[in-house]
Amino acid sequence: MRFILLVCLLSVSFSAHSEGPFHPLCIEEFIEGDFDQKLNVGECAERHKDALYETRNADEDPFHIYEKYSSDEEKRWEGYVGYSVAAKDRNYYDIEYVTSGGGSGSFSSVLTLKLSDDGVAEMIYLQPFGDRCNDGEAEFVQSIGLRSRKIVISTAATPFRLLNPNDRFNWRRAGWAKGMMLMKPDASPQNIVQSIDPPKLFNDWIPYDEINNAAAYCVGRLHWELNVESGDLELSSVHVSDDAFDTTAKDENLTQCIVDWFNGIKSSARYDEENKMYSFGSYIWNEHLDVLSKKCPSGAGVEAWASMKLW
Repeated sequence: MRFILLVCLLSVSFSAHSEGPFHPLCIEEFIEGDFDQKLNVGECAERHKDALYETRNADEDPFHIYEKYSSDEEKRWEGYVGYSVAAKDRNYYDIEYVTSGGGSGSFSSVLTLKLSDDGVAEMIYLQPFGDRCNDGEAEFVQSIGLRSRKIVISTAATPFRLLNPNDRFNWRRAGWAKGMMLMKPDASPQNIVQSIDPPKLFNDWIPYDEINNAAAYCVGRLHWELNVESGDLELSSVHVSDDAFDTTAKDENLTQCIVDWFNGIKSSARYDEENKMYSFGSYIWNEHLDVLSKKCPSGAGVEAWASMKLW
């Protein structure tokens, strides 16, 4: 039903970059609640009136952030929640949200909500993403509030994600699960693979160990288009910085092989001068990956990953 509503909204007139009347803790509460549960924004703001938040970059693209501290005397920093309004029309808000639990991670979501005249928010669309360069830093590219008939979301990508663009599998979380399983005396790579069920690795290259997948190493963007009939996100384009693969692999020969391949395909891309990236349609990018898999040596594969103690 919500996707039908999204289709109807895509023909409405909108204006971009307007500030929303929401406390960051209320956005957090809204996201963590049930999808169909509405939120009284005024009542929520009253509950959090003593939790003062900051608005950064107020003159251009306001980002509203609340930083959390422990309640004891030490007042330890425990992360933050924050958001910006990408665009809005009257009662509809496109919101880019980010949260941290106090560690190095910074996790993104995007959402569209409808705010009634009496201050009650209703969730229209919510899509959680990842941590920083591992499918994080999510932004609306096209949306209801940007006067588009499509919803397209951009996420940050590591070299590994650029080479596995259709795979949104969380390899970091899988690595934690694998580590726990390896502590069992009867653990085997085959059993671990069967239990975790990871997707096929492009050219059998292992994330982290063979190909750079560090959450702080952003070298490109993936654009996802929402299929409003199925509710699925479908890869629409791949955007790659000029030096994206310069430090891709631990093996220098493999790195050079990938760099040579990328240099050879740049002419088939549109160069985005503003973002300093080469832009490929998803179909063309996957065709180029087929060539790469034949050009460079394959990796150790998923069972080798399952036997490693780290990640």
